[in-house]
Amino acid sequence: MLTVSVVLLPLVLAEFWQDELIVARYAIFYALSVGCPYLIFYIRQRIRIDAPTPFLSLFVMIGYGIMFATIAAAATGIYWQPTLALIAALGYWGLFSSAVIFISFLAEFVTPGEKRT
Repeated sequence: MLTVSVVLLPLVLAEFWQDELIVARYAIFYALSVGCPYLIFYIRQRIRIDAPTPFLSLFVMIGYGIMFATIAAAATGIYWQPTLALIAALGYWGLFSSAVIFISFLAEFVTPGEKRT
């Protein structure tokens, strides 16, 4: 749901400001302010309860870390200006990662292995 709110925010902001740079800057700051704390909280909770981390979950977490590092670099404006393409890429990663997690969840029921009781 956080990814959906990050992707939909530029649509709302575009009604107020016509300048794409301003909309992209606010959207990027919003993505960082809601995404990074959630990712840190999620990783800390998994460590605290000693939950196993499958490869695909680790892949998704690393992907989100790379996305947030890229967005943070764009927020500074040193390397490149913030664009809505970064928000779109985050939205695509959110869709892809949700599909990967769901498929890995379904794979637990169809892969041969130990019988569950």
